[in-house]
Amino acid sequence: MIVRARADDGPWRLVRVAPFDGDAAVSAGPFLAAPTRAGLTVRFLRWERSAADSDLH
Repeated sequence: MIVRARADDGPWRLVRVAPFDGDAAVSAGPFLAAPTRAGLTVRFLRWERSAADSDLH
């Protein structure tokens, strides 16, 4: 699994790469932790399953 994130209109940055069995029966969705101060807004733009990223392999 590959997770990328960006702030505002900045570049997408690699956040995490983790092994994942694509044939496993699973249920998943976005999750994040809130900071201790007010003002964080997070918007998920896309959630997709795709082939392995050849740039990383």
